[in-house]
Amino acid sequence: MFCEWLGLVAHDRPVIVRLKFLLLLIGLLFVTGCAWARFSDAKPLNAGITMTCLGLVLVGIAIALGG
Repeated sequence: MFCEWLGLVAHDRPVIVRLKFLLLLIGLLFVTGCAWARFSDAKPLNAGITMTCLGLVLVGIAIALGG
């Protein structure tokens, strides 16, 4: 239901759906990094950007390995 509301499932081109999921992943990684930084008394912007970059590197490695 949530995916249909975002328009992630009902699309005829899987490349567009994958891009939307990747954008959702980037946003959630940033929000999680900011929340973690507030919990550990760090700078939220720096932690959010760092967590996003690390997550994108891991996704890139997974895609490069065929995943």
